[in-house]
Amino acid sequence: MREGAVQSIGWPTHPRSARQVRPQVAQGVFHVGFFLADGRQTIARKALVGLTLVTHPASYFVWLALPPEVCADRVAVALQEDGISVSTAEPFATSKQVPHALRLALGSVVLDRLDAALQTVRQRVEAQRYR
Repeated sequence: MREGAVQSIGWPTHPRSARQVRPQVAQGVFHVGFFLADGRQTIARKALVGLTLVTHPASYFVWLALPPEVCADRVAVALQEDGISVSTAEPFATSKQVPHALRLALGSVVLDRLDAALQTVRQRVEAQRYR
């Protein structure tokens, strides 16, 4: 990665300059990021209530566990047709048995569209459930 690519957004990339960031500033950035992620997690939990989610309050993504009768690939393709990109668990699997889930990136959606996108995810999962 080019040094300027990260530095242009205000983050020091050289080890000496990284040490110059005051601990209070770094702590503040962490807390702001945590609250932004937690807010998105809250929206996801409300939009996908009744579905099984695996979350962490400081994360910008959630895992949506799918019912056994729902095909992750079919849901992902259907959502792609709606302009929503999700990932199946396969690229992230660290074992031979791939979890039956979708990874939903909450940070890549504009906040005021997040709930609508998640409602579409819910609809697509439910539609596949009854096929």
